[in-house]
Order: sequence, then C-alpha cells, then structure tokens
Amino acid sequence: MNKEEMMMDKYYDELYTKYTEGAKVPYESYEELEEKYEHLKCVIKDVVIYLRDNDTPGAYEYLKSEDLVWL
Repeated sequence: MNKEEMMMDKYYDELYTKYTEGAKVPYESYEELEEKYEHLKCVIKDVVIYLRDNDTPGAYEYLKSEDLVWL
C-alpha cells in the first residue's frame, strides 16, 4: 500500500467515524426503523384496498390483527 492509498484509507475512516459519532440514530436502530417503515407501508396499502372496496370492518379487523388498533 502506497502513501496515497494510506491517506485515502485514513480519510474514509475519519468520515466513517464522523458519520457514526454524529448520527442522531445509531445505524442498527436505523435499519430497524427502515424495516418497520416498509412493513407499515405495506399495511397502509392493504388498508387502502379494504377501504376502496368499502370494507371498513375488514380494514378494522386487519389493523387489529397487526396490533395497530388499541380500542
């Protein structure tokens, strides 16, 4: 490894350190949030289908089965 490559490695290591230390949400938590977001996006699409078909009770039961209704 030459000096230029070592400097590039050092630069990217410093950037990574800045990124991880300056992050408001740890990367592991971010991945978890992304998964939850994708799941909720699918749930919303399903609920829209229920509502489009005028099946409000079906939408309610579906949301209840997903633990998203607390009543």
